[in-house]
Amino acid sequence: MLYNEVLSSQVIDFETAHVFLSSYAGAIFANACLKGLKGVLDVVECSFVQSNVTELPFFASKVRLGKNGEEVLGLGPLTNYEKKGLEALKPELLSSTKKGIKLANAS
Repeated sequence: MLYNEVLSSQVIDFETAHVFLSSYAGAIFANACLKGLKGVLDVVECSFVQSNVTELPFFASKVRLGKNGEEVLGLGPLTNYEKKGLEALKPELLSSTKKGIKLANAS
């Protein structure tokens, strides 16, 4: 096989795996939402939601799902290394979030 053929097959395999993994994650989250709506206690998943966990308008953190929606649980204690990493990522996270909001509002 030529290098391009190998690379192309790897890209196709990655795209297929990405679709399956995204679908699987979506199914797990949908199941958790249904459990929460049903009244099952302590259904906790990670979710990208509007919150005040940071000064960013949206952030991914643990949420408790229930009949009345979600309760944002926050990040918990961070090490200095994690704090520095989070601070370094905030400009990119804010930029990406603004793009996502703009795209959602245009739809």
